[in-house]
Amino acid sequence: MGILAWEPSLTLVTIAFVLGILLAVAEIFIPSHGLLTAMAVICFVGAVVVAFMLGQNAGLVTLLAVVVMAPVLIYVAVRVWPHTPIAKKIILAGPSATGKAGERGARAAEGHVG
Repeated sequence: MGILAWEPSLTLVTIAFVLGILLAVAEIFIPSHGLLTAMAVICFVGAVVVAFMLGQNAGLVTLLAVVVMAPVLIYVAVRVWPHTPIAKKIILAGPSATGKAGERGARAAEGHVG
């Protein structure tokens, strides 16, 4: 048996799937410019391919899990990311709740009149 000789197993599918989830979650907290997301996608695709090598039922179940998990991870990323320390440095603060729209600009302009 050589180094590259491997047999598809459910353990390999599970490891690839869990690793894909971990990499996708890590992308939320670590700015990698999409590198972690690309590795997560590779893990998910690998899990599906190996699962189909095991059998059609295993492949379909894994594919369904990936299809359900992807939107959930995207939703979590959109909801959690703005509250991370990195996002707080990147995202501008919203308008202040005090005063009416344009009132602050008018007050600032008063000092420049004349």
